Amino acid sequence: MNLRSLLALALLSVTLLGCNRVDNPAAWSQAQLETKLKESLSKQFQVTLTEISLTKNDSGYSGTAKNSEGETYKVAITSDAASKTVAYKFDGDRGDNIEGDYKP
Repeated sequence: MNLRSLLALALLSVTLLGCNRVDNPAAWSQAQLETKLKESLSKQFQVTLTEISLTKNDSGYSGTAKNSEGETYKVAITSDAASKTVAYKFDGDRGDNIEGDYKP
């Protein structure tokens, strides 16, 4: 293999590895996850989150969130690297409970 072929192969490998991270919700960063949650809740449940605060734990994340109408939520997020899934649950102080997941 010549140098040009090796460089092309290296570039392809880096590109594919980077794409795998996008297709694997369990590998998303905290910032990516927060962005996805805001987008999903807005599109699927018509809930606009104005605040979200997550803390990493052994099973994923936990934290709190607040919507545009002042309802606060306890947030639990579990992540499974083997199945590349992330499940979320929002329990609102006014009875609004939201659950969902991300899969590749």
